[in-house]
Amino acid sequence: MNFRLMRDFMVQEGINESPEIAQFDAAVAAQKQLLKSKWNVYWSPTIALQGNMSRKMWEDGKGADGGLTIPGASALPEADDNSGNIGLNLSFPVFSGGSKSAVAVTGYRYLHIAMIRLQGLQTAAIATVAADMARS
Repeated sequence: MNFRLMRDFMVQEGINESPEIAQFDAAVAAQKQLLKSKWNVYWSPTIALQGNMSRKMWEDGKGADGGLTIPGASALPEADDNSGNIGLNLSFPVFSGGSKSAVAVTGYRYLHIAMIRLQGLQTAAIATVAADMARS
């Protein structure tokens, strides 16, 4: 009974330390993170903040001496030399030709394939050790 526990422990340690299995395990983790990122992009809007500031430094020519005057009325106030604006743009494409869902489906397929390969490697490692133990 002790030998069987030791063997099972050593097989599990061998699987945990296998570089090939570690590589596929990292690929699965990376694919999960990529899929999470793609999913966030699927539902997240694009936000843009933009602004503009200008200052009139010099003015010359006809009408440059003041505001507009209307006969019988007082002069309109002169415009300030500084001007600016700020805007916020929020964009969420409702229809993108199916590209967002295609990217999500492809990501799920790659994740599924990577998980199947990882499981296959682990099963093969266990089978190899069991076969070696049976020959001993």
